[in-house]
Amino acid sequence: MELKRDQLRGVLQVLAQDPAKYLAFGPFWWEIKNWTKKLWPENGIIKGNRDEILTRARLRKLYPDEQTRFAAALRHFEVKVSHGEAYDGMSEWPHIDEPYTLYDPDMEWASFVSARS
Repeated sequence: MELKRDQLRGVLQVLAQDPAKYLAFGPFWWEIKNWTKKLWPENGIIKGNRDEILTRARLRKLYPDEQTRFAAALRHFEVKVSHGEAYDGMSEWPHIDEPYTLYDPDMEWASFVSARS
């Protein structure tokens, strides 16, 4: 894995504070989930094994390099949070004017423990 553990550790720290913010990753969530589960299968934050393989494949075509995909995921997250959309599962595909709706049943618990204020 090209990504460094400390890069993903930062993502886990954010999600530990407010797990429902996983929604701000939009279609990139499935890559974030996959990467972190490989490094820390029992991390206590990212639950389950549900995956959207086709979504990840589409992102890999847009961003063939793993590091670039990670940077794009962080950018997507930052934009959603800065626009007050951290808890909105609706996103746009990057570089494509097409909506994407994120729903991960494995993370449904997060909405109940979210630190939303």
